[in-house]
Amino acid sequence: MIPALKDLQKNYVAALFAGIILSIFIYVWIFGVNILYLDEWSFVPLVKEAQTHGISFDMLFKQHNEHRVFFPRLFYLAMLPVSQMNSKLFMFMNMIMLFIVFSCFYLIAKKQFSFSLSKIPVWIIIIPLFVFNFRQSQNLLWAFQIAFYMVLTFAVLSLFFVEKAYSVSIPYLKPVYLFLAVLFAIIATYSSAMGAMVWIAGGVLLQIKNNYKNGKQIQPWLIILSWIIIGSIAVYFYYSGLQSTIKQNLFYLLAHPFKFIHFFFSLISLTSVHSLSIIAFPIGIFIFSISIFVLFKTYSNKRLKENGFWVAIYVFSMMFLIITTIGRSPIAFEYTDRARYTIFSSLFILSAFMMFYDNYRVSTIRYEKKTFQFFFVFLILLALELNAIGIAFGIKEKREKKHFTEVVLNYKNKPVSIGIKNMYKWCTDTVFLNMVDKSVPYIEKNHYNIFAETK
Repeated sequence: MIPALKDLQKNYVAALFAGIILSIFIYVWIFGVNILYLDEWSFVPLVKEAQTHGISFDMLFKQHNEHRVFFPRLFYLAMLPVSQMNSKLFMFMNMIMLFIVFSCFYLIAKKQFSFSLSKIPVWIIIIPLFVFNFRQSQNLLWAFQIAFYMVLTFAVLSLFFVEKAYSVSIPYLKPVYLFLAVLFAIIATYSSAMGAMVWIAGGVLLQIKNNYKNGKQIQPWLIILSWIIIGSIAVYFYYSGLQSTIKQNLFYLLAHPFKFIHFFFSLISLTSVHSLSIIAFPIGIFIFSISIFVLFKTYSNKRLKENGFWVAIYVFSMMFLIITTIGRSPIAFEYTDRARYTIFSSLFILSAFMMFYDNYRVSTIRYEKKTFQFFFVFLILLALELNAIGIAFGIKEKREKKHFTEVVLNYKNKPVSIGIKNMYKWCTDTVFLNMVDKSVPYIEKNHYNIFAETK
């Protein structure tokens, strides 16, 4: 037998990891289309203004819906000479950010569970299955979602470096790692609204690491206080002058609590497409119940310190789910179908599973082991189902965007706004539609996006 093939058979889990990672790039290659789509058109006036008047702070900081996408805008402009507004290029950049997230999870798990690349426990396959899942198709195939991926990546990096600061053996690296944690938390905050949740998750992680040895406090209280102060300042400036409907939505949900409950648990399930909406709610309740059980066992088994990173990821994703439910459920239940949210819901499942795996290893109680094994099989089946949903959505997205490409290329015969209204009956925003009509001649003149392929 060829040695390389023999090694591959030995390392079948590592090979499976590599296959799952590669599959997400293949997915984007097959289903991604280089065409500006919906909110992505807002980058065109940004580019035009930057080229005419130069980049300004106000330009980058101004509100987009209920978000401030400061760093995604800055990154988009910085990449313009290379990207030429190629949407597919940004999709692959998003995949690179997903790989960074996976690497953080893998390194934490590798240290916590003491395994090597050649001997990865089969249970850890859940990490790549949910990080690189096709269910996040709307993010994978929409370049504008670089904002969500920057929130995800820099929030995870921030928590990763907080964790690293308290496990590093070289003393002078601790302040360096904490500085990086703060820097990445700021980038996450100013990438999209949910990025601010990293300050809460980071505070929880710092508190978990705030332990004592022989009556002496290992972590100075000054670090937690500094984290709170910097985070408060960052969040204050983020929300200063921001127009938001969050208060009205919260009052609405207090009057209609079932809508909150239905939306929240369906969001957790990841399966809340229209054809599966009837099972989304019970699946969400099951996953949430398991997570509460796992948190309790982590606490009662005194495993909080060992699982501090996963607890922080859990808190971050939980806060995201709550804020998204408040923001979206008053509009329509159908918003749970939006695949853009699944990258954050996946964090909830991943963190619960990793804490469960830690407790499973030390547990001697039979029913706990059986529950873990059932949960593992359940998540494998769920991941396969989500991939199938993602492929179906990928086919649909590609078909729609190919048709929209023809609409854009034919803009001189028929305004693009008419094509948008024909394709998306719900899109009645005249300001947006006029902006698109004005933007198409500009991207053709500069050979951007789809017109770069036709020059």
